[in-house]
Amino acid sequence: MASSSPPDVAEDVPPFLHLLSDGTVIRFTDCYPLPIPSPPPGQPVVDWMDVLYDASYGLKLRIYRTTVASSSGNKLLVIVYFHGGGYSIGSFDMPNFHAWCVRLAGELPAVVLSAHYRLAPEHRFLEGLDAAANVVSWVRAQAAAAEDSAGSRWLIRTNHHAGTVMVSRRRM
Repeated sequence: MASSSPPDVAEDVPPFLHLLSDGTVIRFTDCYPLPIPSPPPGQPVVDWMDVLYDASYGLKLRIYRTTVASSSGNKLLVIVYFHGGGYSIGSFDMPNFHAWCVRLAGELPAVVLSAHYRLAPEHRFLEGLDAAANVVSWVRAQAAAAEDSAGSRWLIRTNHHAGTVMVSRRRM
């Protein structure tokens, strides 16, 4: 009986992942190489919570809002943030992405949504773009449901502009 040799590391993306010769992907969860950012002094308190936006894939959004902005009665922008990483590495809950969204929500009069999406190479490359379309559809559905009081409580209680979509890319 011939013994099979273990798969070789075909691609090494330190400190994030190994792609093995048999197609297996090994992701490292302790790969955050930077110090965890601190909020700037005097920043308003930002509340956040995770909600499921795509149950079929278990994909979540993290919703950020300040208590000051949401209680002001003014309409707030809805900013959807997709973390960097080339659709291959990273997560919406990594400390640097989380800190960036906390800062956005604290400094702008906005509700910030940070999206989780499926990553390559485990999933077809650029499925993150499909997730982006699903996020925008989810936000619009929540805005429509707000009229029926059936949507996400945070979006309903926040007076927001969900009919306008602005796209921006931030390089890290």
